[in-house]
Amino acid sequence: MAKRDYYEVLGVSKNAMDDEVKKAYRKLAIENHPDKNPGDKAAEERFKEATEAYEVLSDKKKKEAYDNYGFAGVDGAGGSQGFQNAYRDFSDIFSGGGSGFEDIFSSIFGGGFSSGQRASSSRRAGAPNQGQSFRYNVEISLNDAMSECVKDITYNRQIPCKTCNGTGSNGGQVSRKVCPQCNGTGYV
Repeated sequence: MAKRDYYEVLGVSKNAMDDEVKKAYRKLAIENHPDKNPGDKAAEERFKEATEAYEVLSDKKKKEAYDNYGFAGVDGAGGSQGFQNAYRDFSDIFSGGGSGFEDIFSSIFGGGFSSGQRASSSRRAGAPNQGQSFRYNVEISLNDAMSECVKDITYNRQIPCKTCNGTGSNGGQVSRKVCPQCNGTGYV
């Protein structure tokens, strides 16, 4: 079956504002949700189609790619994913936020159950600590993504102060004098 234009699916114009897109999706999602229409394959397909359209049209970057390149610009953003992103869509639409299970566990346990912290707590005593992980968002064009280009990034990092050897005090020993190079932080 050929895909329908996402704007047509939601019944909105190409100039529709974000709130219009959201309202149209919410209406279709409520009308066609599988829980409300058990066993109705046509309603399930309309729900999937509306979810796919909303996923693209509610994301500025995906919408721009769709407007410029059609379905080829968002291949993989929607398509045959079906219910894969339905939780994200409903948490955004019906709760007004995008919080997921990670946010819930972080708020309850203070983020103490992330994979990096669990791994560091199980590391043997005296082993050197691994460096902190960094995450950078880099914008690339569709052509760059297709050609598997390589982008260089620059970032600042802290290194132990050579004047105080990371102790924060003048002369490399613990004392009352603060290292003038790092101002007592131990890092520059």
